[in-house]
Amino acid sequence: GVLLFLKMFLLPVVLGFCLDLSTLSLFQRTFDDSILYAGRDLFSFLFLHWVAGISFMLLVTVSVLQLREVAHPNVLSHVIRPQEPQPDLLGNLLHDPLVTHAKRLILSLVIYALLLVLQVYVP
Repeated sequence: GVLLFLKMFLLPVVLGFCLDLSTLSLFQRTFDDSILYAGRDLFSFLFLHWVAGISFMLLVTVSVLQLREVAHPNVLSHVIRPQEPQPDLLGNLLHDPLVTHAKRLILSLVIYALLLVLQVYVP
């Protein structure tokens, strides 16, 4: 239950908040404006950040899957696990050790954060 909470709620909210922080100047807002909004309507604040985070995660996932199709198989083999023919997501959550999930979650967070910085600040 904790892993599902971390992967499906906390990680998208954190990424959505990072996306919000990185685009503050784009919308002429300050960090204090975000905190005031969170204080006024916490549910909407969390929901909007979750939607932004999960959308970003889906965008990155689709991009990586497309890249996997056109790139040489050895290019991404060290970073991305091979796609399983019949993925059993719940079975993987139950059978893999907690340390393995923690490593995957940290690696995912680092990759998403780097891509977020690249997509916001490079253009």
